[in-house]
Amino acid sequence: MKIAVKNSKNWAIAYMIFLLIVALIGPIFTSNAPLKVTIDDETIYPALRLYMHDSGLRSYPSEWRTIDWKKIENGKQNLISWDATYIDLTAINGVPPGKKGHLLGADLFGKDVAAGLIAGTRVSLLVAFIATLFGLLLAFLLTFLTTYFGNQRIKLTLLQILFLSIFSCAIWFYLFVAFPQSNVSAVTTLFTAVAGISLIFWLTPKIASKKTSSSTLSIPIPMDEIGLKFYEIFQSIPKLILLLVVIGMIQAKGTGSSLVSLGLLMGALIWPVFYRYLRLEIQREKSTDFFESLKNLGFGDLRMTLFHLFPKAFRSIIVPTIFVFSSVILLESTLSFLGLGLSDEYVSWGKILAQARLRLDAWWLAIFPGILIFLTLYALNIWSKAKN
Repeated sequence: MKIAVKNSKNWAIAYMIFLLIVALIGPIFTSNAPLKVTIDDETIYPALRLYMHDSGLRSYPSEWRTIDWKKIENGKQNLISWDATYIDLTAINGVPPGKKGHLLGADLFGKDVAAGLIAGTRVSLLVAFIATLFGLLLAFLLTFLTTYFGNQRIKLTLLQILFLSIFSCAIWFYLFVAFPQSNVSAVTTLFTAVAGISLIFWLTPKIASKKTSSSTLSIPIPMDEIGLKFYEIFQSIPKLILLLVVIGMIQAKGTGSSLVSLGLLMGALIWPVFYRYLRLEIQREKSTDFFESLKNLGFGDLRMTLFHLFPKAFRSIIVPTIFVFSSVILLESTLSFLGLGLSDEYVSWGKILAQARLRLDAWWLAIFPGILIFLTLYALNIWSKAKN
């Protein structure tokens, strides 16, 4: 039994490494440009050069853009000589695998399915990575705030509470009202969110440490209780309905979701999974003899929390992280299937799968993306069970 579990785990890890490699270098092998071609006794690599240009590493010569690479006979063509967004007018309404140069067929718009699956791999992994990372960041910040300060550590006057409340409301206003209505990119919004939240966390102990006169009323702020209640309230909100409402508001403006914005939105909904595990693990570690020994050795609370408690606590969220990663992949595919996912410029597994509803005899539009989604979720499930 142990050998079977180990072999399954090795298969799952190998499959995920393969998907990662496909996501990283797949666009090189799914391009209209050939891998290698000789022009005027000079050997060039157009597909690699185009990949480096799209990655922002190197420019793509302007004279190459007017070349019809398919007409060059001495070029080494790609196995999949189609870009994921290229429309083959001869394959409109879909062609089965192996027809008209399409290895796994073409979809109803004349786009190559194999190239779309490779592009969809990149999309799914990137959205899942952004969502998981952002959810971990939010859970870490909230867990640190609640476990480090506790229920009696922060004591604020009414004026200090008013200042922090106004400051926090201003940050959330710019993040969720002002920025979405402007042309600010999602990356800028992410960095502003992290900077704003971090600034609140930095200001809170600074303001709390200010000495007040004995006649001034200081109110203890139960940060741990506030964090726990906030977690419970957030958990009571139907996440899928909230996600659909927000995405509907984005699409109402005439723009679809980008990779980063969709990942951040999903990450903002999944942080409670990490927060629950982190908080419970830190509370457990605080009751151990190890924590008492650190206090007796003169370690500060901040040092113990960041360098001793959190490293131990993060071990407990390895399995939930894998589970959340697979859930985001499934959710992104579901949203794309329903037409509520990424904007039209992106190709995803769910979008290819959705076209099978429009033409029931186009079995390749359902089987190939369906197999990829199933294998990915199955591999992540096996990996999480093995880690557990």
